[in-house]
Amino acid sequence: MPFGEIAGGLFLGMFRLVAGILFEIFVVFLLEGAGRIILGSFRLKTEPSERTCVVVGLVAWVALIAAVVLWRSLSVLP
Repeated sequence: MPFGEIAGGLFLGMFRLVAGILFEIFVVFLLEGAGRIILGSFRLKTEPSERTCVVVGLVAWVALIAAVVLWRSLSVLP
């Protein structure tokens, strides 16, 4: 049975690696990138922190999704 445990540990390690890469792509590119673009348009005197960029990006994506859902629901009405 040690082979099964080794294979299971290897599979779990590979899964964690892929999940970490996908999470990093999601957070860095979609959330933090959107936040940096939005905050960069305000010409702040100091560079915004990563946390601020992620929060602003998250709020922007939630607002965008809510706007699309609202638009789609209103366009279905007769």
